[in-house]
Amino acid sequence: MSEISTKQAAENVFAQFTPLVEKKYGLSEKARERFLNLCALVDVMDGEFGSENISIDISPVGISGKVVYDISDIEFMDGASHPFFRAIRNADLVRISNVGGELIRIEFIVNDLWVKK
Repeated sequence: MSEISTKQAAENVFAQFTPLVEKKYGLSEKARERFLNLCALVDVMDGEFGSENISIDISPVGISGKVVYDISDIEFMDGASHPFFRAIRNADLVRISNVGGELIRIEFIVNDLWVKK
């Protein structure tokens, strides 16, 4: 992970992207909060499991946000009591896929971060 948290990186992306769409769209505080909760989860997972890559993507089409977490191995020792299982409820969609070799990608997607004014 870099010097800043995933949550702070997301705040930076919001600050950069919002001025580009603010004439037509307003940032949804509820969706923003859910997205930041997922970023905090990724920070916890990074601390616990490490990561190969963490990225944040804001899509101008549909104005959704995605937190991508790539890892080579993950095992929830706490089972269903791990914070992952509570926090994923903040996502509108969670995708888990194999991206080559033993690398697993988990994508947390939140729709409608910005809503039409």
